[in-house]
This record gives sequence, C-alpha cells and structure tokens, in this order.
Amino acid sequence: KDNLSILFAGVDKDGIRTDSIIYVKYDTVNNKLYMMSIPRDTYVDHPLTENKINTIYRGGKYKEEFITVIEELLDVKIDYYAVVNLNVVSDIVEEIGGLKITLDDEVWKLNKKTNQWYLAFPKGEQTLNANQVETLVRNRDYANGDISRGTMQRKVIVALISNERFCHKSRNY
Repeated sequence: KDNLSILFAGVDKDGIRTDSIIYVKYDTVNNKLYMMSIPRDTYVDHPLTENKINTIYRGGKYKEEFITVIEELLDVKIDYYAVVNLNVVSDIVEEIGGLKITLDDEVWKLNKKTNQWYLAFPKGEQTLNANQVETLVRNRDYANGDISRGTMQRKVIVALISNERFCHKSRNY
C-alpha cells in the first residue's frame, strides 16, 4: 500500500479509557510519517459514550466500535491499531537508557498540595529518564491543555522512533 493508517490508543492505568488517541498515516512511497492527536474529551454523539470519545473503548470491550467512531470522525479507514499502556513506554525508555528530547518551551506543573507552580523541565535538549517521560506525557498543566499534551506526546513518539537503540530493541515489544 502507498499509505498505512494506524491508530494508537494510550490507555490510562486501569486500561479502561483511552487517555491518548493518535492517528498516524505512514506514506510508504515517500517514507513520511504524519500524526494527529485526537483530544480525549472530543465530543461524540454515540450510545456507548458519556459524550467523550475516550469513554468508548472500555478496556477493549468496545474496541471495534471505538475504531469505527475514529474512522467516521476522520473519514479514513484504519489499517492497524495498537493499544499502549504507559508502563510500556516507561519500560522502553528505561531499556534504551533514557530519551533524548529537545523541548521548545519550559514545562511547568502545578503542585496540587501547595497550589504553587514549579518548573518541571527547562527549555532545550535533555535526556529524560522513564519517570520524567511519564510526567511529560501525562502532564495536564500545559497552557493549552489537552492540545499541548497531545503535541508533547507526538514529540515523545518522534524522539523514540528517532532513537537508534529503540529501533534496534523495539522488536521485543
């Protein structure tokens, strides 16, 4: 095929909801990868939802319905899908010895106990450990909320697939 459509769904810790939804189109002719995040709170009118797209999956019980809703929303046909638990991402980062990434902006987080903001990650190139990567992709304190969170998740995916050690070791996952 000239193009492959892949749906990545990152599930929350209990595996029930899809906290991260990323549609990927791979142009096999030009070797180009395109990614688009679908915010987890995207409104859908569907009998299986509470009006949020991330509630359809329900631990895989309604996997086919979830895929169909995405296909209809984007007007695409999904060729492949992968459900990813955040623990797998942490395991990969640990195995490759950290993730080298360049942050375009500082990343701030809100300490819920003290209600004080703190700098979680400075701007620039750095190598993050598994816990830091998890903090980065799960952070909900970005200025643009879920939109910026999706952008960061895509940035982490690009950093992972650009990592030589990941490409070599990824066959194990």
